[in-house]
Amino acid sequence: MNNNYLYLLVFIFCTLFTYAQVTTVVDGLNAQEAANRMAIHNDQLYYSLDSEIYYFDINETIPTPVLLIDNLNNPCGLAIKDNFLYVALFWEGNIIKLDLSLPNPSPIEVTFFGQTPNMLEFKGDDLYYSDNNGNRIYRYDTTSGSSAAENFLNTTPTGPIGLAIKDNFLYFNLPTEGTILKLGLDNPQGTPIEVISGLNRPIGMAFIGDDLYIADRDDNSIVKFNITETIPTLETVVSNINLPSDVAFAGEVLYMINTDQISKIDLSLSIDEQSLNTIKLYPNPVNSYLKVANTSSDLKYHISDINGRHLQEGKLIVNGQIDTTALASGTYFITLYGETSETLKFFKQ
Repeated sequence: MNNNYLYLLVFIFCTLFTYAQVTTVVDGLNAQEAANRMAIHNDQLYYSLDSEIYYFDINETIPTPVLLIDNLNNPCGLAIKDNFLYVALFWEGNIIKLDLSLPNPSPIEVTFFGQTPNMLEFKGDDLYYSDNNGNRIYRYDTTSGSSAAENFLNTTPTGPIGLAIKDNFLYFNLPTEGTILKLGLDNPQGTPIEVISGLNRPIGMAFIGDDLYIADRDDNSIVKFNITETIPTLETVVSNINLPSDVAFAGEVLYMINTDQISKIDLSLSIDEQSLNTIKLYPNPVNSYLKVANTSSDLKYHISDINGRHLQEGKLIVNGQIDTTALASGTYFITLYGETSETLKFFKQ
């Protein structure tokens, strides 16, 4: 094996817990409100931006996002039931649903209860949603035929955002306090129990088994803890994620969204398997922007032609892209420099 390649694998292994597990799925989101949310259903990942909702097939190697609906007023939380996508419209103060069997669904009104509905979570036919400016959590019976929602919990003086349900308990976070609490679903207006503290600004949450994963926004990280522990301990899953706002699971694959991109980690892979994720170039052949995936840090690069002539150089951010529009059609080599170097071939159309 080439020594440079061996050193690269060692370098990736040593930085695994903060970078190497992460693969970029969709980038260039350019969201302004940092309120991006996700929901996964039938291999389709739905995500909200400032005024639109998109979706893509998670089985695609390089997914192509499709616009589901636009002209919404700050769509936030997403949840799916009976082939309907429920959407919290933060600034509208209401929740709508969209029929996913239709290619261009129109909004259907659900409930107007609350000031700023945020995150959504289903338990059976009951839809729970947080209202962070109203300092409340509501419960809405989707079979009631009414627009009225129940005031499940008053959290004054601070507002809740993230929700997750496990074993008939509703887990919710108070971002300004950096805490996560729980309350029995059969105990509305009861006294919540604090589960863990010490987070910086928890937003989206999701369970896999007994582990609760949290997008800790102001810590730029995804963290987790096991709810069965007597004294739970926070564990960092991945760091240096720019302002993450939500997490979602498809099996054991964890998806994360922030203002810039959607990325993922396959939790089923062992450390050894994940250390073999090598740097990838796409699209290849490239027309304009060459994307570089599975990098572990910011890197310097230079591009040469088949005759070894040095044509272009610069700095590449983690899982970033390079403008190749100035290059003529042909075969090129890009060399990436970190603690070691790696040279890869690509084609320009």
